[in-house]
This record gives sequence, C-alpha cells and structure tokens, in this order.
Amino acid sequence: MMGIFEGNIEEGEFEAGQSSGLVKEILPAGEVVMRMVEEYRAVVQRFP
Repeated sequence: MMGIFEGNIEEGEFEAGQSSGLVKEILPAGEVVMRMVEEYRAVVQRFP
C-alpha cells in the first residue's frame, strides 16, 4: 500500500504485471499523442 498510494518505492511495492503484458512497442511521446489524436478524429467523424 505504501508504494501504490503513497509513492514510497523504498518500503512499498507497485503492481504492474497485468498492464505490462499489454505493451507491444515503445514509442516516443509525440507518436503516442499523434495516434491518440488520430483515433479521436476517427471516432468524432462517426457522430452526426
């Protein structure tokens, strides 16, 4: 709990197993933002 809720990495722990299994590639931050914007635009175009 100390790691997760308080950020204490010395005495606590972090849970990352489930989400780390979803990582398929490491991208620069700019690429991540560009992909998010592209996905947003694709979704918005579906609305009238």
